[in-house]
Amino acid sequence: MKKLFISQPMRGLSDEEILKTREEIKAKAEDQLREELELIDSFVEDYPGEINKSVPVWYLGESIQSLSEADVAYFGDGWQDARGCKIEHICALKYGIKTVYYNDDKKVGLNFTEALEQMKQGKKVRYPHWGGYWYWDNIKGTVIMHTKEGIDIDLFDSERKEYTLKYIAGNGFEVMEELI
Repeated sequence: MKKLFISQPMRGLSDEEILKTREEIKAKAEDQLREELELIDSFVEDYPGEINKSVPVWYLGESIQSLSEADVAYFGDGWQDARGCKIEHICALKYGIKTVYYNDDKKVGLNFTEALEQMKQGKKVRYPHWGGYWYWDNIKGTVIMHTKEGIDIDLFDSERKEYTLKYIAGNGFEVMEELI
């Protein structure tokens, strides 16, 4: 059974609200991945030292330690606005931990920098409505756009510059292997 790490905003929420949301997220992750997952207990209630301004860093350290055990990291609603979640997200991407995202009507996904990191690791990325995808060409050292027609175009040779720039500036990329 795969181990699930949950990254979720916690600031301003009670322990009960956080734990309830974690159960909801686990159910969504299992539904999205179509398999049962073991939840990593990364929720820490008590800080063992003196209360000071570095307490959030201590909690983040504990969280990243839990992330290291994960097969899958699920980023809950609002993760992109929470500093700890953003750091956990970077760690998951940099260390090749499979990432899954809360999928509400905002269609939150990877930004281009995050998508580029995934492409450089050999993965293909796309926006959900695309018929094609983008990938990294190691030989040319560039991003290649594979169109729905099956044509490969260097990103910098795009004839539709405004269209291409719109997607580079967005944050809706998803990794293709996570969709199959």
